[in-house]
Amino acid sequence: MALSETKCPNCGANIVADSHKKTISCIFCHTEFTLTPDETSSASTSVSADAAEPDLLERAEVFLSSLHKTDEALRLFSEYSMKYPSDYRGWLGIARALSDDFTKTDCDRTTIAKIEESVTSAIRVAEDEAPAIQKRWDEYRNTIATQETSAPAKAFDYLKRMATPVLKNSKDSKNAHEIQNLAERSSQLEREIAATEAQLQAKRHAYKAPTKGQQILWGCLTMFGVGLIFFFLDYSKKSAIKKLEKQLAQLETKKEKIDQRYQKLIAE
Repeated sequence: MALSETKCPNCGANIVADSHKKTISCIFCHTEFTLTPDETSSASTSVSADAAEPDLLERAEVFLSSLHKTDEALRLFSEYSMKYPSDYRGWLGIARALSDDFTKTDCDRTTIAKIEESVTSAIRVAEDEAPAIQKRWDEYRNTIATQETSAPAKAFDYLKRMATPVLKNSKDSKNAHEIQNLAERSSQLEREIAATEAQLQAKRHAYKAPTKGQQILWGCLTMFGVGLIFFFLDYSKKSAIKKLEKQLAQLETKKEKIDQRYQKLIAE
């Protein structure tokens, strides 16, 4: 298997190509294009001196894109990234495997955090491909945010359907009324949690911690009464993030208690 590196004619990203194939698909924008004779015969653009390592990426890509075996693809991409941490393809591959090539929208928060961490690592070591990776991550994150916004309405409908037979058959009208109120409150809290998570994610993405050099510069400017402004702005941003994190934790605790009470009444 002979692998070479070429550029996508649509987004300009550098991608790995099998020189024996005439057409390939870009992993960033999914554009399919035909390789030119020069690209298929080029040996000087070999990705690695060790043929076994490009083959590791090729096998991972087959497991992910063709066989849809994300666990095996994740193992191979993780192995490659540990051997070659300066190659963005390993880190990006981990994110793609965790998200099923950025199509899975029902990931839990722990998985989303791992995906974001891998994407961040890929962007840090990538060069020309960094903008394309960032764009793809932004599109995926927006898709998840949209999915989370619509989830509370579905959850409310589900809870309402569960509560309806209880309301009809319950001998205790007080409990039946409480069940309905709990279902509505749970749905409301779900919407508040989704909105708070979206705000928190946006602020975390926008916040950039000051470097050591910036902190030294701000300290010097403090003598002239200017540096304090930068320290105050940085403190305000961090405080806003901490406030949202605390608010999110409180909302989740409230919802957990309401759901427990709801389940207890349903069981009765």
